[in-house]
Amino acid sequence: MQYLLSLFMGVLYSLSFSPFNIYIMAFISIITLMLILDLDNTKESLYKSLLFSIGYFFLGTYWLDNVIHYYTSIN
Repeated sequence: MQYLLSLFMGVLYSLSFSPFNIYIMAFISIITLMLILDLDNTKESLYKSLLFSIGYFFLGTYWLDNVIHYYTSIN
């Protein structure tokens, strides 16, 4: 369950940037990630951080693709 929450927090973190500009999501997602990280178990913390990053970069890359496609007329 915490792994899925970590992935979801990564997606929410990218909502704090343009064009959504929901700034509170940055604080909520980072604080939640810090709370679910188990610092006693390094392997699980690494997996949770990796899932957070995958969620963040997945939505960020999707947004970047849309910006390039719609605003620059490049295929």
